[in-house]
Amino acid sequence: MIKHLIFLLLLVTLTSAFSQSSDNIPTGTNIVRSKKSVVYHNENNQLPDTLIVRGTINQILYGYCGYICMGGVVEVKLTQSLHNYPFNYAYLVTACLENGITCGQKIVVNASKLTGTEKECYYQNVSGGIDSKGVPFYKLSESETKKIN
Repeated sequence: MIKHLIFLLLLVTLTSAFSQSSDNIPTGTNIVRSKKSVVYHNENNQLPDTLIVRGTINQILYGYCGYICMGGVVEVKLTQSLHNYPFNYAYLVTACLENGITCGQKIVVNASKLTGTEKECYYQNVSGGIDSKGVPFYKLSESETKKIN
């Protein structure tokens, strides 16, 4: 019984921390807290199934794994154009993303389409969204996320 109460208290505390308004974010940072949701690929989508994302992290929404599980979100400004991908930015949902990641960090990762049918908790529970203006998100596996952690 005590363990359940401690867990519920921790869950409420973490939920409260993740849902704070963006007014508490220092000016000049690109760390985002947002109610926007991710955009999923559908079967009619003509974008590539996978991307090799080379670029610079522009915005971050950290994830968390522990008592609860939430995927992080990263906006990457691409350093080169990609075949059949007409956008300057890639939007990625990550497996548990640690707080040590910073904007301006250069990354090279392999990403695949985020469809909404994934079973992993970090793809089902995303900590929020970065406004991609309708551009569908890609996902990073745990091993690809570790490349930027």
